Amino acid sequence: MAFYITAMFSAQQEVSTDWAAQANTIFSPLDKSRVPDGILLDYGMEFTNVPAFNGALTDSTYVSSGNLKEIYNTLLMSRIRDVSAGFVMPETFENNWQQVRSTDYIALSGLYFKYGAFADDALSSGKIQYTGGKFYDVAGKNPYVENKVFAIASPINTYTGYNVKVKLSQNTFYTNTTSEIQKIEIDFGDGAGFKILPNDQLVSATYNSEGIKTWTYKLTLTSGQTLLTQNKIQINQGLQITNLDNPSQAKVPGGSGPIVSTYYYSKTITASDSYPNTIQGKANLIIDDAGNNGIRKPLIVVTGFDMDKILNPENLNGQADFKSFKSKVFNSGSSNLYSLLTGNNPDVSGDQVYDIIFIKWQNGMDYIQNNAYVLEEVIKWVNQQKAQNGSTEKNVVIGQSMGGLVARYALRNMEQNGLQHQTRLFVNQDGPQQGANIPLSYQAAYRHVRNMYAGSIIPLFTGQVIVPILGGTPWSVYFSILDQPATRQLLKNRMTTSYTLDNSLYNSFQTELRTKGYPINENIRNIAISNASECGNTENFNAGDKLLGYNYYKGLSFWGDLLSLVYNPIGGILGGVLIGNGGMIGTGILGLVPGHSTYSADIYCNSISYNQGTILYHNKISYTKKILWIGPKITVNIVNKNVNQPSGILPFDYYPGGFVDLKGYTGDLNPPVGSISGVFNFTLVPGPSALDIGSGNVNLSDADYKFSYNGANPPASPLNTPFANFITGYNGINSQNGNESHLQLTKRNGDWLAGELNNSAYTASCAFMCVNAQISGESVLCSTGDFSYSVPAGADFYNWSVSGGYGITFSGNGTSTITLTNTNNYNGSIILNVTLGDTTGKCGQVTLTKTIWIGKPRVYIYASEDNSFMAYLKSSDSNATLEEQGISPSEVTWRRLPRTYTSTGFSCYISNADPNQVVEVKIPNSCGTITLLETISFPPCESYMITSNTDNTYNLIPAPCPDNPVTNKGNNNPTIIITDIFGREVVNTTSMQFSLQSQLSGTYYARVIKDGQVVHTQTLIKH
Repeated sequence: MAFYITAMFSAQQEVSTDWAAQANTIFSPLDKSRVPDGILLDYGMEFTNVPAFNGALTDSTYVSSGNLKEIYNTLLMSRIRDVSAGFVMPETFENNWQQVRSTDYIALSGLYFKYGAFADDALSSGKIQYTGGKFYDVAGKNPYVENKVFAIASPINTYTGYNVKVKLSQNTFYTNTTSEIQKIEIDFGDGAGFKILPNDQLVSATYNSEGIKTWTYKLTLTSGQTLLTQNKIQINQGLQITNLDNPSQAKVPGGSGPIVSTYYYSKTITASDSYPNTIQGKANLIIDDAGNNGIRKPLIVVTGFDMDKILNPENLNGQADFKSFKSKVFNSGSSNLYSLLTGNNPDVSGDQVYDIIFIKWQNGMDYIQNNAYVLEEVIKWVNQQKAQNGSTEKNVVIGQSMGGLVARYALRNMEQNGLQHQTRLFVNQDGPQQGANIPLSYQAAYRHVRNMYAGSIIPLFTGQVIVPILGGTPWSVYFSILDQPATRQLLKNRMTTSYTLDNSLYNSFQTELRTKGYPINENIRNIAISNASECGNTENFNAGDKLLGYNYYKGLSFWGDLLSLVYNPIGGILGGVLIGNGGMIGTGILGLVPGHSTYSADIYCNSISYNQGTILYHNKISYTKKILWIGPKITVNIVNKNVNQPSGILPFDYYPGGFVDLKGYTGDLNPPVGSISGVFNFTLVPGPSALDIGSGNVNLSDADYKFSYNGANPPASPLNTPFANFITGYNGINSQNGNESHLQLTKRNGDWLAGELNNSAYTASCAFMCVNAQISGESVLCSTGDFSYSVPAGADFYNWSVSGGYGITFSGNGTSTITLTNTNNYNGSIILNVTLGDTTGKCGQVTLTKTIWIGKPRVYIYASEDNSFMAYLKSSDSNATLEEQGISPSEVTWRRLPRTYTSTGFSCYISNADPNQVVEVKIPNSCGTITLLETISFPPCESYMITSNTDNTYNLIPAPCPDNPVTNKGNNNPTIIITDIFGREVVNTTSMQFSLQSQLSGTYYARVIKDGQVVHTQTLIKH
């Protein structure tokens, strides 16, 4: 795999040598042999504050894996002559670490280097000269100081299990002065103090509580000097597990010890078949044995896409995933469900009804077929265990996310090969049967940022040194996520390194899946859970809105966290694995910003819009370094990239579906410097995909994706679903537009699933509660008589009421339709209310209102007070708008007497030339027309006013007054200066029109200056 990574990486990289070329020129006159250790920090591109990691502990120097790589890459880029001691290429650094990571221990990596830097007073005290854009030596003067840097990091920041083992390999510790190192020690923060950390040997610790632990490392030099460094790690309680493959082994690696009585077991299963030209797949099982009497009533949990093989191999035992599954079941609030699957305490095993067989793939990114073959062997083994225990109970198989496709394939493949799966119920839990969606803008960002590199002029081992600009990101591992087999089979639209779409493997797999169909033998029942809004509501943003925007930052130490917003949706969301720990994001960031270096960044990712060719992804980064406090400053533009939306793509990002909320995966999204904006969430599995609408035989339209699907009224052919029963998302009218997060279990769908498990199935519908439900009937009444009003049927109760007016009665309360009777000549509004809902609590209740207007309009004219010289039509009834009175702006006519010219609308421009003007307004509705005559006066005007247009452009116009003092003082235009909330100037123009289209949404402040004086100020809001 390392060769494949290196080869593909080399073919796609975008290497910027601008910095190296400028630095090489500036430092060229120096005698490089005088630089201590051949490393000059002032010469290199800095990715973090290397001097901060000097062996003294502070609150800002906790080392993460990203920080470690940033330190290393800064040193590598600071080599001012061809020195190689302690150095390897960045991809080798990454691969060395990856190759020693294991399920059995945590593999550490670290470094100790000596390096040179200009003394702070080198220039001011004459130890060095700077002239003509270059540095020169001064005879007899030494401008350099020699510094030390020491850092060790863990590849992960969360570990499940109280028994922890670590190892520091000789191949993952880098130094340019091996002979000075006497020993390295570690203090796990467990009260046991420092322990020797020998090369390639395991060192262990035992905890008795969960929490964030600080690991402190001590480097002792032969001179007797000691240096310290530290990192943080979240320790979670693990499970006490008996390994069925080795019963004498009471606890698997990572087990917590005898904390609670438990009936957990583990076993490894290997497939007997494999996809062509691949190896056989494997899975680790965790078995939660109900009653500790062997497998008798099995429920098999088939998990989804899983990146742990490359991102988190320490977690391949599956404990963290299994605990998360139990927690989600318990936290659903459905006692009916958790009594079946977890019991009354998710931390205790054995008190539930079903024997849980939880599958953890050893390669959750493999071809779906390969993991399906593994599942077949799991089912065979489970059936053998049932037989040995005298059970004839049939299996339940729950396929979560991608696991829904794996389970479907495996069950049907067993049938086609004449094998009995002994399964009565298959549950597709938000499984993307017709593909998953990762925003193309995130894919573009992912493709782009992994290829952004800086090149050094100084070679290493005769090869050019190229360092990822985002130095802390694990590019050599993560970059292949979009190219993994399962990703290519899952994503409906997948972007390549050239920013084009390649959906060939997805299409071929969909063809195979359609041909294979669903399991049909042994009276199996196929059902589905979709987290899409039952009401067909889209996500809470519009197609084309900004998903993520990032503006300005001083240093790149935060990039590892920012880019997790790109990596997590692509891998972590599909498989539940996160890069980083939200609770520790931003730890010590401010102290890590390079003291003499700044980065400026403007990045945004947009959702797919209905307009083709719009910008999906934008990334502009520049780097500035000031050498010494009074020395030269170098600025280079690193990247300026735009990727446009491809044609023919529907706006999947905002369709109803199981959504991903990035704030829920990354913790605090507020960086210490700069600003992040956007909606942050997007649809991962659209509803029609989870329900397999049309079984893949229909080209679904925009309307099909936004349709209201509910199990009580399933759609008819050809848009029918292959599932015998299904439930869609409903979290109440104030939730995420009714959509639920991907794989979310709620009380409603949990109770529904429990009904299926208990053979007491029912259909679910809250259609009558949809947010777009409304009271149907006439909005304007012009006469007395009877009028009919109704709401959707299906609720258990309807409570109607009328407020306002007089002489109004109704009949039919308690039903979905009432008859309202108007017995008087009342003129005004009444409010019709109905509260409807169900008595079971599955849907809750909602109150709908309708404003009904009776008679002709009741309005008045209002003159503006903002120097806009406008007159407005206002409703005289505070409970009814103009529209609710049945008034259309196109039918309202204005006339300034005695003129004959008329205009239409709810407002009219009135010149200030005449201080008292008579205006005639005619206002009709379906009941008749009223005419108003009004004398309008305006106060004295200001000199200028700024008016806005619909496209975020603005016009500066003189206030239309005959005695305007400023406009009468000459023809020269004033100067317009616009600043943002940080006081940064964004517009400076003498044009009478300006634009804020390229600026972020927010508040801006305008000043109009003429003849050296501020003559007008105004606050502008850009939406």
